[in-house]
Amino acid sequence: MRRRHFLLSSLTATALPILTACGSRTSSDRATASTAASPIPRPPARVPVGFADAGNLPGSDFHPESFSRLRGSYLVGSSGNTWWYGDPSAMNYWYFTADGADAGSMELVAMGSAEELQNLAPQVGPAQILTDEIMVVDAAAHFGYVVVTAVRTGVTQESAWQAHLLKVDLEAAAVVEVLPLDVDAAVDTTIGNWTMALDADGTNLGIGTGKIRGDTRIWAINTESMEIVLKDPHQVGYDTLHQVSGDALLTGTASSSYSEGAYPPYIVYSFESGNLVTQENNLDTYLLGSWLYWLEAAYDAWRIMDVTTGEEVTLADQPPVGALDARPTVWETGGYSVVRTDSALDVRPLGSPTATLSLSADAGDTIPAALAVHRDVVYAAYPSAAHELHLIDLATGEELATARLGTEEDGIDREPQTLAVSEVGAGYFYSRGGTCTFHAATDWLT
Repeated sequence: MRRRHFLLSSLTATALPILTACGSRTSSDRATASTAASPIPRPPARVPVGFADAGNLPGSDFHPESFSRLRGSYLVGSSGNTWWYGDPSAMNYWYFTADGADAGSMELVAMGSAEELQNLAPQVGPAQILTDEIMVVDAAAHFGYVVVTAVRTGVTQESAWQAHLLKVDLEAAAVVEVLPLDVDAAVDTTIGNWTMALDADGTNLGIGTGKIRGDTRIWAINTESMEIVLKDPHQVGYDTLHQVSGDALLTGTASSSYSEGAYPPYIVYSFESGNLVTQENNLDTYLLGSWLYWLEAAYDAWRIMDVTTGEEVTLADQPPVGALDARPTVWETGGYSVVRTDSALDVRPLGSPTATLSLSADAGDTIPAALAVHRDVVYAAYPSAAHELHLIDLATGEELATARLGTEEDGIDREPQTLAVSEVGAGYFYSRGGTCTFHAATDWLT
């Protein structure tokens, strides 16, 4: 096994609850949805080591190729006039219909065929996805949250309009609550201009607009009561949205009318208090859940802060800082932060002072082209064979197995953080364009 450098820290593996999947509803039996078949028991979450080729979803003739995501044990996606989600392990898939804007007018219908979804007529009620996330799912995989609208997306609105936050019971395949969000005309309707994220326990949801263009608007929502607890702290509409989590908001300044996105100075606002937490002046500033990662102005050291307390972590070892002409890529996966440069890699539990996996080209290590973490196991794809995943146990450093993920054509061709893995499968899921692939899990580590 290639030499790897591990800095051991105490890892607490979080066992995901056993999930169940309800019997399907079809368009002919919507009225009897409440008497659906008993839930099908699902085995405990496992570590997959074998994957099917990309193609139709298990038990279906549906083959999603874009605008899809892997959310724990569920696949979610947007297609034509609506959105959909499904459970590949139980081979159940549902698409959304809306005759009105209240929960009683909304249905999740069992997908009988791909043609049924593709030929679905435009919906009267809010069914158009606004966020690239499509759906966010709580850690228990009980509820999913979707932001939709009835207005035509990508079209400038001349007056105030509404978006709707849907709370979906994933096992029951039902919309249980709907929260209308009043939006002014200055907010752009382009898909992906909105973004959302849950906090770690799934009780707080942050929603933001202005990711691409238009004014920034912010909602912090308690998911248990489905009430807005904070709206637009500190006249945030004058800022440009950078990132949002369930705990905080990161805004910046638009650099010019010719570029998209936010630039320093970055400001962090707490959703709990609505107050400013900190301001940083470096482009390398990232909000990962409740943790802020940023580089010093001299680009020579990382700093990490818990944005819920304002307390900073004393780092025992540093993630790679990159070079002025080659900035790090930073993301969160499976409860870990990943900091990757062309010549080094750092993987650590979110907010940890020490790395669990550290790689360096100077030490002879190959830097993965893509990486995801599932149940404390790294799935790494290397540039020479991006369709092969190398499984590394983060607790021991042992390489557990190598798994094939399709063919060479299915390997990564864009951002390294687009690889996603769960017990039901794995694939590459691009946020802005590109073909998404899903490979159902066929074998698991014992």
